[in-house]
Amino acid sequence: AIVEMTIAVPVISTEITRTKYLESALASLELRYQALIESTNDSIYSVDPECRYLFMNSHHKRRLGIRGDGYQGKCYHEFHPPDATERFVRSVRRVCETGKPCKDRYSAGERYFVRTFSPVTDGAEDTVTSVVVISIEHTPEE
Repeated sequence: AIVEMTIAVPVISTEITRTKYLESALASLELRYQALIESTNDSIYSVDPECRYLFMNSHHKRRLGIRGDGYQGKCYHEFHPPDATERFVRSVRRVCETGKPCKDRYSAGERYFVRTFSPVTDGAEDTVTSVVVISIEHTPEE
């Protein structure tokens, strides 16, 4: 007796060439972004709406005397005096409430800085999820 059987095997196929290309492009972009952020002699960092650090570049870590990533989740006030913290918090709140960037000029001892606060939104509801800060040291005009 001959037994006939039909065996069905599901086949799932997908085009991975485009996915691989996009992954490669993203990795390249991340490397360029990291090189740009780390090559500057300006402080670049981000905080959440409660002024907890999310990211800081190497220059900012050196300015604050921080090593490693232990700063993440710590509040701005843990690294700065009360008057500087109050000014910083005001700017972050302003950006979170308006959704628009703002600038701040300040001094620390003999050093002068211009700081830009820029909102990062979630996209869907335009809720500010974090604020990117770029602090540039400058020589005051005479």
